[in-house]
Amino acid sequence: MCNYRVAGLSDDATIAELAALAFEQSSRPQTVLMLYNLGTMFLMTQRPISAEKWLRAALRYDPELVVAHQNLASILELDGNKAEAQYHRDQAYRRQNVFIDAVVAPTVLVLCAAATGNVPIDFLLPVAAITRIKWIMDYAVLEQSDHFPTYDLVFNAIGDQDVTARSSAVVTVLGPAAMQVLRAIGQRLNLDYCGVDFSLLEDGRILLFETNATMLAHPEQFHTTLHYKNCYVQRILDAFACMMPRRIDASNCVGQ
Repeated sequence: MCNYRVAGLSDDATIAELAALAFEQSSRPQTVLMLYNLGTMFLMTQRPISAEKWLRAALRYDPELVVAHQNLASILELDGNKAEAQYHRDQAYRRQNVFIDAVVAPTVLVLCAAATGNVPIDFLLPVAAITRIKWIMDYAVLEQSDHFPTYDLVFNAIGDQDVTARSSAVVTVLGPAAMQVLRAIGQRLNLDYCGVDFSLLEDGRILLFETNATMLAHPEQFHTTLHYKNCYVQRILDAFACMMPRRIDASNCVGQ
């Protein structure tokens, strides 16, 4: 613990000291939960090295802790340690590949990938307002769906995490011809929620790189240079929230 202070990591030192005191008075399950929570806290505040240490400590106490394997796999994947990341994904999702955040109606079946690359759903599908059935498709068995609660919509969260920033002057910047092309692409895709990656050429034409059925849209919390996009992201989140009831109503009408 003194080494933390020598390195200038006073926050880490304080946490380590508090953890050591708590371990002396805790049962094994409480110790495991405490270690996992410490790791998660560091992960959420973008300190992966400390997060990895505490998550590994939790797994030493409980090698079957699914959520610790999940978070550790994410850290290792982003650090380029793909083999060990795959090992921890297997340890997690072979034990459990369906996660239900049961709160209130409506209920959405969320199709997810085991590795990084899912669209963050916490802003689009807030757990306080929606029951989410998260199904990890890499480990899915079709028969599992027979035991799911009844759901209103299916949301595909699998896709590349392309950062999207919108400008209030987008029509002025792109011009009417380019906007017409983008609208045509949207009509051809015929999706409720999607992403388009493109560039505007000097002659006004659109150079299309890719389209996908998912799009990364979340408020920027840590990188202050990107805070400018938050107001535009909020417009996307608001529009998505308004769209969901319409789609549920439409689905119910078709099913009747």
